[in-house]
Amino acid sequence: SDGPLANKDQLFVRFVPDYRLTADVQVRGEVARPGAYPVRAGGTRMSEVMAAVGGLLPSADVSAIHVHRPRRSGTAPDPDLAARIQAAQRELSVSEYEALQAQIANRSEDFDVDWTQLLAHPRSLDLLLRDNDVVTVDRLRSSIRIGGQVVHPGVVEFIPGMPLEKYVEQLGGFSVYL
Repeated sequence: SDGPLANKDQLFVRFVPDYRLTADVQVRGEVARPGAYPVRAGGTRMSEVMAAVGGLLPSADVSAIHVHRPRRSGTAPDPDLAARIQAAQRELSVSEYEALQAQIANRSEDFDVDWTQLLAHPRSLDLLLRDNDVVTVDRLRSSIRIGGQVVHPGVVEFIPGMPLEKYVEQLGGFSVYL
């Protein structure tokens, strides 16, 4: 019967026949415990991995959790696709270019997951994470949207105490009413 381990104990693990190394994913950013986490050979649901990391921090941007899936070794880029991308800048029709964009999107190895939507629809949106995936949870950035009579309406980072004129300046200033 093995007793509990104590401080400064040393443990030696012998080789176990048929032992298989586990696959893992890296989780970074605004989570309770960032690091490497094991996934099953067939993959592990994103919700399971996020539970293992202790969940998201209050500062997390839950609307766009990034998942990067490195290209599997042995899969080379499609040379025909690369040639078509170069030709797209010169000679593809609009419909050909849209078809190419759809093909590129299907080959994408990067995903953005909206955590709120995943929780609302877990059966359809709970991504299966695989070995070597990297999950990055960015910090939520405070922002404001400015529209109307400005040169370039859009979204800018909110900085407490910054006057309205500075935000408008970032968007090109006030537009001239004609």
